[in-house]
Amino acid sequence: VVAFSTTDGSLKWRFQPYMALYNFQASSINDGSFVFQDQTGGVYRLGIDGQLLWYGGQMDRGSATTAAAVISDKKVYAVSNLGGGMKAHMKEGRGLLHVYDYESGRLLWYQSLWYEGNQAVAVGEIAGHPGKSLVLGMGQNPGLPWFMLMSYFIPGWLIPFTAPLYFLSLRFPSLFASKQGRAIVAFSADTGALRWVWEMEPYHKLAAAGDNEKFVVRYREWVSTNPNNEPLCLPDANAQPVIDGAGTAFVPFQDGKVYAVRDENGDGSITPNEVQVHLVGDAFQ
Repeated sequence: VVAFSTTDGSLKWRFQPYMALYNFQASSINDGSFVFQDQTGGVYRLGIDGQLLWYGGQMDRGSATTAAAVISDKKVYAVSNLGGGMKAHMKEGRGLLHVYDYESGRLLWYQSLWYEGNQAVAVGEIAGHPGKSLVLGMGQNPGLPWFMLMSYFIPGWLIPFTAPLYFLSLRFPSLFASKQGRAIVAFSADTGALRWVWEMEPYHKLAAAGDNEKFVVRYREWVSTNPNNEPLCLPDANAQPVIDGAGTAFVPFQDGKVYAVRDENGDGSITPNEVQVHLVGDAFQ
């Protein structure tokens, strides 16, 4: 982590985290410090002078996540994985939500997740439940498009000859991928008690929506007319949730859909009529 002067661009300081970073999404409440997490779930609070104020987390050094830490009401909410991660060779793990006191870094509570956690939480008031809640999307990050996947196993000159299998992966995607469980869940922001869960249909495709289907077109543009157009997106399992002023939770997923979930009657059970789905078509980062 490095800091530069906004006046002349000179280096102010650098800080070496204990583990590698992935999505660096630092959070601050404008008090002269900020928090962030590394890819193993280690959580750091640094002063704007680059000095470490506290460190917590790192439940599993061999795991990885694309999630980030969030500050709310003097608490820091972090999401990481146990025994899993976002790399292609890693097996699916299980997620972990862990919460720290903002001032001291003391662990307040944690909640085990039954699918991977690869995105930050949203904090706010949700319909049907008093006080602050956390909303989190769970699920394993999507895989690689066919031709990118083949590059890990065969020489480059052989890859074009796998085109018939590529077209089969478009027509029969479930034959080329295992089912990936996913869900949207809400917890109490104070205690971690479960508020509700919406168990979704498993994702059963090789890559995120749009990545495999549009790879060839994007690749042709990349090598010809638009070198800045990357041929794949490779997003997280879901984009960061948001909670609107009416208490509805919105979570976009790798299937190209935005899910709006609202426990209208507050009974802790989400029924199909309490979920609305908007199809966008491509996945979200």
